Amino acid sequence: MLIRRLFGGLFFLFLLCSCIALFVLHSLYFIFRTASQTEKTETKTVHDDQLFIPALIICNRMPFSQDGLNNVNVNLRQDSALRYLLEWTNPSLREAADYTAPAADFMNQGQNTVLQYITQSTRNQTIQNMQYQCQSMTRNSWFSTYVPTHPGVDVYLREDGSDVMRMATELENPIRLMDKRGVRLQMKKTKKADIRRTSCGYALGDARRSDEHAFKHNDTNYLMCNMMLVMRYCTCHPLMAELLHYDPAAYRDFLLRVSQTNVCSVDAYDNCARRYIDLTRVENWDEDIPKDLPGYDDAKKCRNDNHRSCLITSYPGTIEGYDLPEEYRTTQDYVSRLVLEYSTMRTTEILVSKDPNIYELLSFIGYNMALWFTVGHILWSMFWYATGLCCPKRHSNRIVPEIRRKRSVSSPEPIVVEHRPSQSEEPGAGDT
Repeated sequence: MLIRRLFGGLFFLFLLCSCIALFVLHSLYFIFRTASQTEKTETKTVHDDQLFIPALIICNRMPFSQDGLNNVNVNLRQDSALRYLLEWTNPSLREAADYTAPAADFMNQGQNTVLQYITQSTRNQTIQNMQYQCQSMTRNSWFSTYVPTHPGVDVYLREDGSDVMRMATELENPIRLMDKRGVRLQMKKTKKADIRRTSCGYALGDARRSDEHAFKHNDTNYLMCNMMLVMRYCTCHPLMAELLHYDPAAYRDFLLRVSQTNVCSVDAYDNCARRYIDLTRVENWDEDIPKDLPGYDDAKKCRNDNHRSCLITSYPGTIEGYDLPEEYRTTQDYVSRLVLEYSTMRTTEILVSKDPNIYELLSFIGYNMALWFTVGHILWSMFWYATGLCCPKRHSNRIVPEIRRKRSVSSPEPIVVEHRPSQSEEPGAGDT
């Protein structure tokens, strides 16, 4: 009996340690998957009764018109000044595959001319006067002999064009319209929600409401925060800090810093400011911030403290290009055509989440605990039943004394005596 109990205790201890070890090892697999920041994508399509044409954001790759140049100083109409203005107002131009860098002396000459005739007090208004207006899109399409042909127009499709800050950082994959060419886009609507961040919720509807809440409470200042880092570590401000429209009452401190610093030149932007501004672009949101970046901790704080869009709507599709008819190709004006049509009435919804997310992780650990508890209980029950068959308990035939209750003599049970009268006692028996 003692050996059976000793062996049972050792087996129970071994079984307990084994189940705990297997539970920990099994749970570590899911914990390591979560720590490795893997992600999963869920895609589904839903039918919509009606689809609207998206907002068109038209960006002329040649932003200055001839009639606009007639309103500024004649020295700003030189090729070197216009080339410098083109790269100054469009920093992404240098990222194009067909970009050709002009000579350094040519750019220096343009920089000196621009900084001489466009002062900080009149810079914003002067640049706006030089840009294309709606009525001048098809007249005087090129501004100088330095660009013999029109570089085209970039068209971006957006679900909503009211948020200027989102347009400054989230425009991607443009449709390029070239002169005397037409483009037909058979598109479909796609909604992509990134719920890897806890602030975006756990579904596509949560992501949309999170963006609306951030826009309503003015929490979408990621670009502005990084521009303030540019002013601190590059001692200049990007030109876009002057061109974007801000509420002077709400952003008084930001506008004050802009007025107290010089604008970044093209070279200063490339050498310093570009690294900060590129972090705010939608394609770089998930990239690690370079640790050699001056103000690394501040840049990380800007990313963590400011809301980035959770739900992004895009319109991918098949692009078909074609030549315009002959009557359009004989004019000197810039002419192009864009045709948009939906190829399907179904909307694609994409949900990007962690793999596994926190709920799945807790569920896996809970199921894992229940699994090994059940396995251990089954093995322990089988062991106890098997030892009961092999080593049954011995039953002894001991004589147990029987205890009987004795009756007390002093208190005997009462005896009931029935008294019946005799015949002699009956009434009238002695009367004669």
